[in-house]
Amino acid sequence: MTSNNRILALDSYRGLAILLMMVFHFAYDLSYFGYIEFAFDDPFWAWFRYIIVTLFFTVSGVSLVLATKDGIRWKKFLIRWAQVGLGAIAITVSTYFMFPKAWVYFGVLHFIFVAMITGLLFVKRPYLALVLGLTIFVLFNATDWFNLKWLYSYLKPILGLPNATQDITRYIPWFGMILVGIYLGHKQLQNIIFPQGKVANALAFMGKHSLLIYLVHQLILFGLVWAFYLLHQQFV
Repeated sequence: MTSNNRILALDSYRGLAILLMMVFHFAYDLSYFGYIEFAFDDPFWAWFRYIIVTLFFTVSGVSLVLATKDGIRWKKFLIRWAQVGLGAIAITVSTYFMFPKAWVYFGVLHFIFVAMITGLLFVKRPYLALVLGLTIFVLFNATDWFNLKWLYSYLKPILGLPNATQDITRYIPWFGMILVGIYLGHKQLQNIIFPQGKVANALAFMGKHSLLIYLVHQLILFGLVWAFYLLHQQFV
């Protein structure tokens, strides 16, 4: 399998995550305007989101390994890191105006922004990354203190954080998935062949432009459902 195919496979998996996220957000938009029932704590939607972030973060871990296999190219890395950071700021600002009582202060992009830096500590230590990653998930599910809710409770009044948020991606446990992805990158997960064809190419295209799609897709989807809602109100 050639290098291009390996990149195609990673882009396809990332594109699949983006596609599933669009489905998730579209369902939320339909629920927001009363067309379907949607609840984040519903088991189906909870697991649907888990699948999405698992895809995102394992691929992010693998990509971090590939990007640093010949050493860290700091200029390229910092440019990408800054792009993710600006995207995170854009999400925070836009949701602050759209949902002033539930704006996003630490969503997927905020998490990736932090994880890109902390992941560098483990990118050359795959077995340590695997053990620590699995340990994080075990402790998260076995204890009450390891989920860092106490830290949120402490920081909320200091930072003026809202009581609710449209999206939250907790550093614990999801950094554990980045670490697992780092291990899989060293085990050459990228060599797994994604089914070829038009669907794979379309997903790969979405994966290559995942940051841009992530930033604009909800504005488009929400706008379309809102426009349909306004039109629908004219005829009922």
